[in-house]
Amino acid sequence: MTTWSLYGVSLRSQHTFVNAVPRAEPGVSVGADELTFAYVDEAPLTSGWERTPHSHASQAMIDDDTSFLYVVEVGDCTVLRFSEVVDFFIWPKRILCRLIDPAYDYMVELHLLGFVMAYWLELRGVLALHAAGVVVDGHAVGFLASNAGGKSSLAAGLMQSGHPLLSDDILAVEHVGKTPLARPSYPQMRMWPETARHFVGTDALEVVHPNLSKRRVPVGPHGFGTFAPEARPLAAIYLPERVDDGSVVITDLSFAETVFALERYAFLAGMLTDTGLQRRRFGALVAVATRVPVRRVRYPSGYECLHEVTAAIVDDVAFQIASAARLREG
Repeated sequence: MTTWSLYGVSLRSQHTFVNAVPRAEPGVSVGADELTFAYVDEAPLTSGWERTPHSHASQAMIDDDTSFLYVVEVGDCTVLRFSEVVDFFIWPKRILCRLIDPAYDYMVELHLLGFVMAYWLELRGVLALHAAGVVVDGHAVGFLASNAGGKSSLAAGLMQSGHPLLSDDILAVEHVGKTPLARPSYPQMRMWPETARHFVGTDALEVVHPNLSKRRVPVGPHGFGTFAPEARPLAAIYLPERVDDGSVVITDLSFAETVFALERYAFLAGMLTDTGLQRRRFGALVAVATRVPVRRVRYPSGYECLHEVTAAIVDDVAFQIASAARLREG
């Protein structure tokens, strides 16, 4: 059994990852969290558990009356049922997987790295934000996902300037004492073909999913940019918004706007509300909103503008770090 390093978790499993999830170095502790992942042929629950009413059904559907994802809570186990494809059985220290249709075996890893780990982290009190993260001046900087923004492009632009990637799609944030820390995910990005051609020089890369055009972009040696394998203090979070023209403008959000943004851009927003986890995480969310500046960055579209916007962000991050240091000293 191999120990893998993922979101600050020591994950023990015989599964061999297709994605660039690194093995944990022998004798080096990844973090306080430990977890095992394994496959099973039969559901590890008592007979009749499937009749338990679901606590969440996704709005995304696979047909007129079947949701893409159901959440079923059975005692201390939470089941994520990806309809007709795979079931994940989640406990505090282990995750078991039952593949229903072998034709969709590639979906196991895709869901494990996304929905399943995000849910497990939230159960542990770690916020799973839908955000990319990079390291600037030794601190984590997050970019929340938004339809009008370009979180991955901003992260890639900063990586092109020498700032390491921390996470591409899920930014895991926990509190250690009074310090919000952002955990690393794994050294890989997902890019649309056009974005990959711009930053990597080619889109001749493996696709993330057979029915999607996004590509897997390896990060690190023989890949794009570098990767930060350790958790970093979270200095700032930005809500990107692309506009047709104009200059780069970075502005504060009010406290209420900050809380709303952190709620809205949870990786599992609807699921957290339906299962009651949103109420449990509210204190952690408010603590982040209190200690971490969340700022809106409006910037003109186009790759030719990225250098200007990333330079403005680096300057703003330096200001936020210096301001936080002055407050601590005062």
